[in-house]
Amino acid sequence: MILPTTQFGVLLLAVASMLLLGAWANTFKAAGGKWRYELFYFDFALGMLLTAMISAFTLGSFGSELSFADNLSVTGKRQIGLGVIAGGVFNLANMLLMAGVSVAGLATAFLISASLTVSLSSVTAYFWQGKQNAALVLGGATLLLLAAVLAALAFSSFRKETSPSKKKLGIGKAIAVSAASGVLMTAFPPVAGFAKSGDIGLGPYTLAFTIAVGVFFSTFVFNIYFMNLPIEGQALSFGDYFRGNLRLHLLGLLGGAIWMAGATCSFLAASPAGDSQRVVLNPAVANLLAYAPVVVASLSGLLVWREFQGSSRRTRSLVWLSLLTVVVGIGLVSVAPLVSKP
Repeated sequence: MILPTTQFGVLLLAVASMLLLGAWANTFKAAGGKWRYELFYFDFALGMLLTAMISAFTLGSFGSELSFADNLSVTGKRQIGLGVIAGGVFNLANMLLMAGVSVAGLATAFLISASLTVSLSSVTAYFWQGKQNAALVLGGATLLLLAAVLAALAFSSFRKETSPSKKKLGIGKAIAVSAASGVLMTAFPPVAGFAKSGDIGLGPYTLAFTIAVGVFFSTFVFNIYFMNLPIEGQALSFGDYFRGNLRLHLLGLLGGAIWMAGATCSFLAASPAGDSQRVVLNPAVANLLAYAPVVVASLSGLLVWREFQGSSRRTRSLVWLSLLTVVVGIGLVSVAPLVSKP
């Protein structure tokens, strides 16, 4: 398999991952409000699987390193199972995130979900490893929690301003599913990390493939629930999927392809060839780029889709303050590994 061999190559992959993982949800927004996320997700999961397969049998099969097929044959069944489970965990969290996007918009859902994910993950890593600066970790985690609260307040204010006549604004529902997504997403990196561990753990292409398999098959399971007991709107049937036009299906496939390309870039950046200590990124830079997709996605919602257009100055101030708080919080937890533990 082809792996990065220079620090510049690792940096390029990390930057590409940041942009791709922050941009994939725009394909759902481009599909328009009439195409439900439950239907979009079938194509999204298929796009992930096809992209993982293409990369595995091309880049994952060339070069001098252990090929994708060899890695899949010699690794343990436990690692493969954990990779598939990681896909299922991610999938449920991501479907809840998309439910939040469909109700609250891109900026609100990502700010709430990702803020909770980074906050909880940082605190968990501190207590698990104990090598980071406690003040920076806890300070950053607190700011990230505050950012989630500010985003929720901004969305609540926006809905009350723009839909004052509606009795049911769906504010609590949108906040709840976004928050649940963030909490559940915290479990994804550790499970994926266990799949990579061991004498012969999953390589980056194999990890991407097993995650895609987990996502694809669990989509049919989870969608039975989400389609029959929807977060918003009427119940759907599988026949509704075939009523979508070619453009809608292509957008779903593109969304899955973009996410999987971003995830694969992230896995590759974390698995350089040769002397990994020589080419690995500075931990602060690596963390900043890994956490930055929330900023990319939020800016897309605010500037591209203008999700808070028509809101008051107070509401706009709240959402921009939430984004600023996220940036500062991410900065603190990212540099924490570089500062000795007090």
